[in-house]
Amino acid sequence: MNGLSGVNWAALMVWVPTIAVVLLALVACVGAVLLPERAMVRRQALMVAALCGGAAIAATVWTERRERQAVADQGTTTQQEDVARMTRRLHATWEAFDAAMKELPPGSGPEPTVSLDTPDAGFAALSAEADTLAARIKAFRAGMEPRRIGDQTASAMIDYLKPLAHGRVVVSCVPEDDEAYLYANRVATILRRAGWDATGPEFTAIFGTAPAIGISLYVRGGEPPDTARALIDAFTKFNIPYQSRIAASDAIPDTETVELFIGKKP
Repeated sequence: MNGLSGVNWAALMVWVPTIAVVLLALVACVGAVLLPERAMVRRQALMVAALCGGAAIAATVWTERRERQAVADQGTTTQQEDVARMTRRLHATWEAFDAAMKELPPGSGPEPTVSLDTPDAGFAALSAEADTLAARIKAFRAGMEPRRIGDQTASAMIDYLKPLAHGRVVVSCVPEDDEAYLYANRVATILRRAGWDATGPEFTAIFGTAPAIGISLYVRGGEPPDTARALIDAFTKFNIPYQSRIAASDAIPDTETVELFIGKKP
């Protein structure tokens, strides 16, 4: 037993089908050629041949299964390595996204909880992160774009404002802001081309320096003049952002004057 315990049976079993086939061929030759007249011996030879054939089949099946299992084990290991490699790449890609995000203004809402532990979860997280990055880039680019009133809109506003009753309008903007100044100058130019008594742009800080995308309207107090209502109607009609509330200010010289203030763009 001790001598047999060191035998590599798995290696020997690989040769069993060949040995069994050789024995099968020998027995068949003996039965067919050497023992043609002795039926009993031929039957015994055929039984041995059948046993050899069965052994050959069994050994062949065992060897095939063993080889398939080895391939499957190797495939499982390779698949696990591929998953690990893919997960590392997902983490690296996520870190690149995260680094790009830090250069943009913060997004709205809480940060989503993500998982990169599996390829499916990682790809889903990266897809959502790509959409978020695209939205933040779009918002960033929109924030970099100056406020403007296109030529076609300006021409239509001029035609709309010409026949309307109007008083004096002062256009002002926050100091030391080129974008606000250019936008205020565009508004003042449109009003003057419409025949309105419009001055400016003037620099002022009396209305504060808080960022605001829309135009703020200020009047002396009491009932707003028709000029303010006409301006609001025009801003609404031509989609010009403005503050819906008309604020009262003692800085306005009289009740017929309306001041349009352009704050810093957010």
